[in-house]
Amino acid sequence: MFVVIYRWRVHEDRAAEFERAWAELTELFKQLRGGLGSRLHRTDDGLYVAYAQWPDRETYFLAAERGVPDEALAARMNAAVIERLDPDFLEAVHDLLEPFEN
Repeated sequence: MFVVIYRWRVHEDRAAEFERAWAELTELFKQLRGGLGSRLHRTDDGLYVAYAQWPDRETYFLAAERGVPDEALAARMNAAVIERLDPDFLEAVHDLLEPFEN
């Protein structure tokens, strides 16, 4: 499994829109680009952190080459962003995380 960690600082008054657009984009990446899904977290100081899983590095980079599946949706998400930090790329060594149900 390949993991990408994303981090954003978001305008407080646009947080709900950011979260909705992130969720919709995540679903599209699952449906159209081979992603395995993601979890979005928010730190105590307001930084958003997403943990996105991919079957492997190749699937992720092929998806990245193809671009976002919905440019308008990505623009809505990006309009809420103050700062986007560089992603971190991780290879899973052990996975002991329990599935999370909303």
